[in-house]
Amino acid sequence: MTTSKWLAISVTCLLGTSAQLLAEGSNTSSYFCVVEASGGVAYNANMKKWVGMTFNPDGKFVLRLRQLSRRSEKNVLGNDEAVTDYSISLIESGSNTARTCERIGSVDPTVTVYGDRAFYCADGTTDYVFNITANRFLASDMRGYVFGKDSSEDYPSVSAGTCTKIE
Repeated sequence: MTTSKWLAISVTCLLGTSAQLLAEGSNTSSYFCVVEASGGVAYNANMKKWVGMTFNPDGKFVLRLRQLSRRSEKNVLGNDEAVTDYSISLIESGSNTARTCERIGSVDPTVTVYGDRAFYCADGTTDYVFNITANRFLASDMRGYVFGKDSSEDYPSVSAGTCTKIE
């Protein structure tokens, strides 16, 4: 194979790969999210009861939205509304491992967002509400108290934070 043919094939492959990466990149948005406030209930062994607590805000993660499809649907008022389906993942700060955030109450990994409204997803132990227009989120972990085990190992909590777009 001549050098010019080899160069032509290499350039074609490189341009094709670059176009594919550009197309994939345009369908993905990432946000750096930080917990800023947290509270809930915890078991106080000395008092032998559950008490309200303020927890140290702790947690940083990347929220990654990969757009799967976009369409128009009629809303409850009969008006057309933009609807977008996403695959959502969360990556804890300092980790390279992504967790899937799925539609709440379903094993379907696709999360549907109507217009610019807030959207909900869950990663197995935590339920999330994100509003990327307002750059805010809530995270709730409801394990512990309702299962009847009185210990400080597993306590319900709600955290609030902000997200900043990074790509």
